[in-house]
Amino acid sequence: QNSYNADVSALLFSFANKANKYALSGSADVSQIYGGGPANLGLRYFLQAAKTKGTYSFYFNTTSISDKFNPNDLGYLDRNNLTYYNFSNNYNTYKPFWKIISTYNHVGAGYNRVFNPDVFSSLTVYGSHRVTFTNFLTVGFYWDTQPVTSNDYLEPRTPGRFYVSPTSVMSGGFYSSDYRKKFALDVELSNRWYPDAGHKILYTDISPRFRGGDKLTLVFNSNITLATRNVGFAGRAADSIYFGTRDIVTLVNTLNAAYIFNNKMSLKIDARHYWSQATYASYSLLNSDGTLQAAKYNGSSNVDFNSFNIYTSYIWQFKPGSEISVVYQNSIYTRGTSTADNYFTNLNQTFNAPQSNSISIKVIYYLDYLTLKNAVSRNG
Repeated sequence: QNSYNADVSALLFSFANKANKYALSGSADVSQIYGGGPANLGLRYFLQAAKTKGTYSFYFNTTSISDKFNPNDLGYLDRNNLTYYNFSNNYNTYKPFWKIISTYNHVGAGYNRVFNPDVFSSLTVYGSHRVTFTNFLTVGFYWDTQPVTSNDYLEPRTPGRFYVSPTSVMSGGFYSSDYRKKFALDVELSNRWYPDAGHKILYTDISPRFRGGDKLTLVFNSNITLATRNVGFAGRAADSIYFGTRDIVTLVNTLNAAYIFNNKMSLKIDARHYWSQATYASYSLLNSDGTLQAAKYNGSSNVDFNSFNIYTSYIWQFKPGSEISVVYQNSIYTRGTSTADNYFTNLNQTFNAPQSNSISIKVIYYLDYLTLKNAVSRNG
């Protein structure tokens, strides 16, 4: 009764002039899901014109994905029902001068619409700038702004409803030291400001790394996002949609370790802890025009979520084309409404939660036809 057939067809093209300085490329896709009724037909297209060579380059592209386009039986698409236009300018230098090896400058604008209904979604102007010095130190600065209010059709989680998101400005920068050295460090900091008092998103990231010769590599990364007076979906009651003003704290710690025993054997360990909590201060009712009005909401939308994962893999290539791999995975997930104030208390509670462990062993053995044939001939 629930069976159906799916089909996805695509056409891609790319043209360039003789010097490969200018290019025109694009694609068109059609998805069909049918069975027991009219076919559910979806469309997607992409078109880009670009200058691809030289110190200055640019591109203009547009993509449209209909609300019925669904290729996920044969691929993956995280979102449909959108149309966007993007224009980007790049000015880069590749020849060293003074104490600089190279520079990268990127400025552009993106205009987004909803496919169905055909309405405005957002406008963003953005840029990024990066310099690499002769000591292989790299520093950069990036920014973006949404100069007009946006219509967010995703946050209400109800078809046809939208939230009028305020204007914002974001700026950030980063520092990256020389990876050739035994110790290196990456640091990043950014902040997004909104017109409402206290409404902002602060992001920090620090990542030290250690390289022990040609065998050992250790990389630790810690980033934290502090979203104060953030506004978003809180719940639904009958036909009413409630939004909440909340503070969101998200902390992500990762550790990546790799050791190469020799040219045939290696060990890799990846560990990641994701912790996010949202504490609501007040609630509002979403009006049909996308604005909010203060309201009482019976319930609490506070949430505390943890995800802890360890992935360990050992690979031994015992002959060309043949290998043994052993993979161990550990996963812990927790979700509640009680938020913790201390990171280590929260981590201890996470370790005490139910967890899943798995181990898998895979053997690949390469059989060469000519080798087998010669062996059979000799034995025959």
